[in-house]
Amino acid sequence: MVLKCPKIPCNMERKKKNLLFGTLTVIGAVLIQITFGYFYTIANMVPYILSYIKARVDPNVQSQSTVWLSALALASQGLSMALGGIVYQKAGFRLVVGLGCLLHRSFIQLSVEVFS
Repeated sequence: MVLKCPKIPCNMERKKKNLLFGTLTVIGAVLIQITFGYFYTIANMVPYILSYIKARVDPNVQSQSTVWLSALALASQGLSMALGGIVYQKAGFRLVVGLGCLLHRSFIQLSVEVFS
């Protein structure tokens, strides 16, 4: 015997579930935008990164090397966008977003571990 709940409580449960999923979606979107903001501020941080490299890694590095840092960041973005499009066609957008966020976070952690 299947018990059916009254229409109003079930509808309220659905609204609560939709509110929860909506809230989680907005939080996830904000976190993704924060990672984009980090990526696009690399160009502004290049002089500071260069001074750090001169002080702690290689004192002989030249200022012209900063162009390569920005170029490498933009090239990696372009290549990852093409790769993301291929994966999207095969597996869907959720996998692409999840892998992109995971890889981006992993590379940030790797750079922290290498340079500290």
